[in-house]
Amino acid sequence: MTRHIFLRESWAVRCPLHDAASQGSLLAVKTLIAQGHSVNVLTIDHISPLHEACRCKEFLCACKLLHGGANVQKGTHMVIPLHAAVQKYCVSILKLLLEFGADINAHNLEYKWPVEIAPSGSLTEGFLLIYEATPRSQCQLCCQQIRESLGHLLHLLRHLPLPKAIKYFSTI
Repeated sequence: MTRHIFLRESWAVRCPLHDAASQGSLLAVKTLIAQGHSVNVLTIDHISPLHEACRCKEFLCACKLLHGGANVQKGTHMVIPLHAAVQKYCVSILKLLLEFGADINAHNLEYKWPVEIAPSGSLTEGFLLIYEATPRSQCQLCCQQIRESLGHLLHLLRHLPLPKAIKYFSTI
């Protein structure tokens, strides 16, 4: 069962996972996830720990949060991590988010697609244009479906009595 913490004070009030992700403290992120902190908790301004990691270009923290079950679409009012990665010109995080099922056609608050907010002629824009034009492989679609089905329980996959090949396949 996912715990939800609703913060009712100012936008500055955040949980420890938000702070750890924004500061790039991978050990703290791992510890907090292991202690049972929700990777999908939102602040009052609808920011998730994954969004913080993307905004601060913290690839390893973003990766750990995603493997811990963070929702790539988490947030409301169209505040999602994908747009933060595009705005920070971070192709590595952008690629990671898309591998975990981020919606390339999601609009932001200004109703712009990720490719529309990428700087013209940038590596980020080029990556997005190629990604949009390339169909997903069956392997990518299967991995995405497994991740979506397991959700916040993805980190428990390694404990299931499944063949190593399936466990590996589900985490690539």
